[in-house]
Amino acid sequence: MSSGIIHPGLSVHALIYGIMNMKAKHYPNRIVSARNYAVLDEERFKEDLENAPWHVMEIFGFLDDKYNYWSGLLNYVIEEHIPVRRKRVRSKDVPYMTKKWKDAIRAKRKAAKKFA
Repeated sequence: MSSGIIHPGLSVHALIYGIMNMKAKHYPNRIVSARNYAVLDEERFKEDLENAPWHVMEIFGFLDDKYNYWSGLLNYVIEEHIPVRRKRVRSKDVPYMTKKWKDAIRAKRKAAKKFA
């Protein structure tokens, strides 16, 4: 770390400077996945489950193939009605982040999204 005072000569005020050679600790991000049940229409979901071609799995001879078909079809219907929402979050907050700051940041982002 170094610091000092320079008199530039253009003014009666001196220039004060400081240089720090420290690196900030970087906390990596992580991805959180969750299903968004807010958009689920239960009637349409039940209807699609009833109308799905479950009978097609009977053409497979092996139990593993039947299970793979059944699982894939079920996952397709679920993904269609209850999508996965992925959100990037910090694994750990910086030490100076307070609840007031978090609330202010959330309010700012909410207002910006509403404005956009």
